[in-house]
Formats: sequence, structure tokens, C-alpha cells
Amino acid sequence: MRRLMLSLLLVVPLFIFAPMTRSASDLKQLLSSDDGLISMRVPEGWYLSTESSDTRVLLIAASDAGRAADWQAEGEPLFHLYVDTIPDGELNSLLQSTLKTYGFGGITVDAAPVHLTGMTGTQFDGQIDSRQIRLVITNFNDQWIRFVAVGDKSSWDSPFVDEVQASIVILPQIAVTPRGWSASIRAPQGWEESGFSSFVQWKAPADGVFEGMEVWFQAGLRADLVGNGEPVFVLQSLGIMYATQVDQNTAESGYLGGLSATRVQFESFTHTGVAINVENPDFGTANLVARAPLGTWTPAHDALVEAMVASVQISPPTADAAPVGLRTGYRAPDFEGSITDGSTFALADYAGQLVFVHFWFVNCPYCQEEWPHVQAVYSEYRNEGMVVLAINAIDSPDAIERYFASSGLDVPVVLDDGTLHELFNVSAFPTTFVVGPDGIIVSVARGPMSENNMRYLVEQYLLGD
Repeated sequence: MRRLMLSLLLVVPLFIFAPMTRSASDLKQLLSSDDGLISMRVPEGWYLSTESSDTRVLLIAASDAGRAADWQAEGEPLFHLYVDTIPDGELNSLLQSTLKTYGFGGITVDAAPVHLTGMTGTQFDGQIDSRQIRLVITNFNDQWIRFVAVGDKSSWDSPFVDEVQASIVILPQIAVTPRGWSASIRAPQGWEESGFSSFVQWKAPADGVFEGMEVWFQAGLRADLVGNGEPVFVLQSLGIMYATQVDQNTAESGYLGGLSATRVQFESFTHTGVAINVENPDFGTANLVARAPLGTWTPAHDALVEAMVASVQISPPTADAAPVGLRTGYRAPDFEGSITDGSTFALADYAGQLVFVHFWFVNCPYCQEEWPHVQAVYSEYRNEGMVVLAINAIDSPDAIERYFASSGLDVPVVLDDGTLHELFNVSAFPTTFVVGPDGIIVSVARGPMSENNMRYLVEQYLLGD
């Protein structure tokens, strides 16, 4: 069955039919099925249950368990949301069978086009005796979605039902793997997706209830940007001036992909929205930014953001699962070589150690600047498992030996005929790929590395401090 996530957020300032006032502050509870793919947000104290089979998922929300169990009883509105993965005939037969199920068989209903989950559907409203019914039916990819609200006319609150209906979100999974990290997020059915840089962007359908809304998601950016204004960078890249357009008073702690995060609201001259940011030294950053045209943000937009946030999963690549590549988070390509002392090696021989794959040449001024730092850190940690492979495809063995002797260097040197430079796509000097004990690239430096940076990498990925 298609993997779905259903998010239903009930956001109203007042329940006319309820004995007490409820507000968004009551929305403290997120209930979901065991696999986390189906969720519904309901006010605290409401009853929520799910039923599922190979062809159907049903979510039930009611003010108490007894109300949910008795579909045809009079009382406060009861909400059912169905997702049927097998077509159940054409629209009219599905309408009549649903009405009959709820004891409304044979009644006349008013029909009108409506958007449900951003897709065009049909809404049917009717009443019989003392009861009211709302039935919305839409279809996507041969799957039927049915939203049913039924209740006593004396307690029926149309704005409340409208809010519930507007909050429904169907979220099929979209998986992305930016920067070597496994990251997945669910976006609404029918949204346009595009990828650029390390971001994935979604745009709402132009004719839907979220018209003009855009969402960006990014995870696993460079670890060296942690603490250096990554949230500012993300928002500025979208034209948001952090200092003047982000409301710092709204900053609150939360979670994104199971990691501690900070959430803020922003309002520019053209857009309003939210930004959620993770800064984690173990992998870098993750960001989810949602914005809509100024003046159009509603509780339904909040519901959509919460549903997408709840769907985010972030995890570092394992040694077996990581794809081979040349960026942080990817598995380093294996290679073999010969050291000038006559020994041979393969990168795999250094499993469990931290390997600095270092490309350089003698007359490179930036290499000369960097070498004292490399030698100092190597001398300190070589017995702890730090490995340096100084790869040179330009100079002769004699020239390298003279330079090392005059500079007091004793790092292992690998002579290359250009094969390794091509394998690692080296175009600038010095270039260093730092490969962790599990074979995953933890840092890529194009230019000289500082001694502090090298020590940090050793302590973080080799010594575990």
C-alpha cells in the first residue's frame, strides 16, 4: 500500500458545541500508528483511533470514545477520514454508499467543487431529521479520499467543520540524500518539486488552498558551518533579512528529524512563514523553511508545516549504506598506491584509523604554509591512529626527498602518475580529503587547513572527545 501520512489539525478559537473554550494551546497531543506514517492532531481530551487494512486507512476523531463508536448517534460532530487504495466505483456510487453507511440513504445533498489536500474534489452537504452531514470526495492516482463529518444540527458549527476540513494533508514520501546524508520528508500530493544546491524545494499547486506557498528542506550541510550563521545563510538565500524580519520573540525549542531544533517566525515585505533549524556538530545542519505570500498564512498552513516536520527523518550514512562520492558524508573511493619507502597499501587497509588524503606539490606556496601544521598534528597523533598520505604527481622523488629533508617532514609520500588526482577530481592545491575510521569522508578542504581544524577532526572522529 502506498505509504501515506495523514495530518489532521483542529485549530479553532471556540467550540460552539463544547462545554469549554479550546484554542491552539490545547493542541499538545500527536497520536500516530506504530510505524509513524499516519498521524492526526486533535485537541487535548479528544478521542482518536485508526483502523487499516490492505486497501483502506481510516482515522476517527471524536470528543469521546462512545461518540466514535456509535456512527449514527446524535451528538457533537464526528469526523472520519478514509483513504481507499482501490477504486470504489465512480463518484456517484461512492457517494450513495457512504451516505447509506451513515444512515443518510436517499436524501438530497447540495454539491459544490472544493479543494481537499490541495486537489480538486466535490463537497456534498445535506441534513435529515435532526442530523447534519458533510461528505467530501476526491481522487488521486486511483486512490479515493473521503472526509465525513456527521453530527446533531443543534451542535453543528460550520466554521469549525471548515477548519477541520482545510487542515487535512495527504503526504506521500519523497526521499532525498543531500550531502551524503539520508534525509526524507513528505510533501503534499501534487506539489511541484525541484532540487538545487543542497536544497529540495516544493511549490503548492497554483489553484489549491495553499496557493503561493513554498517549502525548502536541506540536511547534512558542511559541519564547518555549524555555529557560523547557518540559519542566517538559509534565510538570506531566500531574501529574508534575519536581523530585521525575523521575530526573535517567537524563537522556541523543538525537534526536526529527532534532533533538537530552533523555530522562528519571519515576515518580509512579501512573505510570512516559519524557519526551523538544527545545528549539530556530529553532521552539520538541517533546515526547513516554509513561506507564503504576506497576509495569506492560516491555521491550515501551520497544520501543513507540522505534518511535514513530523515526517522528517535524518540519519548519518552507515559504512555499508553510504554511496561512494567526493563530498562529506560519502564513502571515499578505495584506491591503492606505493609509498616512497617501498611499501604498498590500499585505503581499506586503514579501516579504524583517520586518514588525511593530502594532494600537494613542492613549489605550492599554500602547501608550504600548511606543512608545519600537518607535521605537528601528525607527530602528536600518529601513534593514536592518524594517517597522512601525501600524494604528489608533479615532483620527482629526489625533489620531494630534498624538500622533506630541508623542512623536517617525515610524512609518508605517495607518488602518483595522475590516476589518484583524477580519481579525486583534484584541481587546486593543497586539497585534503579526511576519511573517517568507517571509510566515510568527514571533511574536504581545498586550501590549507589550520592546526586547530586538524586537531578538532582527530579528536572528534578518532579519539571521540
